[in-house]
Amino acid sequence: MLTGLIGLSTKAGRYGGTFGHKDVAFQFGMWISPKFQLLLVREYKRLIELFEQKIKKKIGEVWGLKGEGAYDKQLEEINN
Repeated sequence: MLTGLIGLSTKAGRYGGTFGHKDVAFQFGMWISPKFQLLLVREYKRLIELFEQKIKKKIGEVWGLKGEGAYDKQLEEINN
């Protein structure tokens, strides 16, 4: 059965249900629960910070930088 909505569909019978794109599900969950919205935003920020740390470490290895904050120091030197 089509719902007429993009990213959302339903299926009747055994193993049926309502199915939606993950982005639609996140948005719906954030609309339903401010607590869920805060949890999702905090987790997103945590993952972005983790990703940035890994990228900085990899760039530091490629550039041959050593030590804590070496990437940031090198970037500061380049920008000044």
